[in-house]
Amino acid sequence: MIVSETPQHVKDELLPGENITWIGQPNSRIAYMTAIPTTTIALLAAVYFFWDFMKMPSLAFQGPGLFFTAIFCFIFLGVLSTPFKMWMKFKTTYYVVTNNRYLVISGGRNKKVETYEKKLLTPLMKMTVMGLLTLVWQAPGVYTDSDGDTRRNTLWFAGIEPREIYNITSEEFPRLSELAKTMPPPR
Repeated sequence: MIVSETPQHVKDELLPGENITWIGQPNSRIAYMTAIPTTTIALLAAVYFFWDFMKMPSLAFQGPGLFFTAIFCFIFLGVLSTPFKMWMKFKTTYYVVTNNRYLVISGGRNKKVETYEKKLLTPLMKMTVMGLLTLVWQAPGVYTDSDGDTRRNTLWFAGIEPREIYNITSEEFPRLSELAKTMPPPR
């Protein structure tokens, strides 16, 4: 994305004296690639489910059969809508690099803004998934997730075109295999 084409809601997040050096969005190809297996599995499950239920039409749409049919339809529609939700999230997410900070701005009406100071981040890893880059930085601090596990703060730029890495940062990222060598063994 060209810096001059920056949307207004992204410009509104800039501090005085701050300039955008790079802006980008995740590639929606990830949503399309996940749609293929997800849709295939959902359709096969639906065919199998309805094939079995149509053998017993008196049970399929009466009493408990109606309940299980409704539950399956909700699950089926949820599985089919997952790639669409991913595509919509990618479409409304912007990764912004300024002269002072990294920003991740996501969401339409319910906007969420994550901001990280450049000098406090440590490049953690670079992964290539489906021909697209994912860059991960470690941020200072920790938090407790819903299970009670302690997690480190991280910044993710997912689904970036590989040629864009030189525009984003000049820092060297370790590869995932190099990072695995330095990690402690699992408990």
